[in-house]
Amino acid sequence: MTDLVLEETYDRFVVLYDLLALVQQENATSESLAPAVHLSLGAVSQMLSFMLAQGFVKTVRSDSEFKITTLGSNFLRDFEGMRRFLS
Repeated sequence: MTDLVLEETYDRFVVLYDLLALVQQENATSESLAPAVHLSLGAVSQMLSFMLAQGFVKTVRSDSEFKITTLGSNFLRDFEGMRRFLS
């Protein structure tokens, strides 16, 4: 059971990390990110909501939609450390 939980946690961190890498490259919406990580729009929206709530990413309103524009200062560094720890 512990292995299953760790595997699920690792998978979630990998996807979040991939989302952040995509966000860092350009302004992004959940609609543009979902196909890139091969997840449903709902799953991507949930992950982005988590990152927004934690202050890991910031948004700006543009043409009636919110675009993710910047990352939290040391989030990627912390994420890389967690990714190494889980692997």
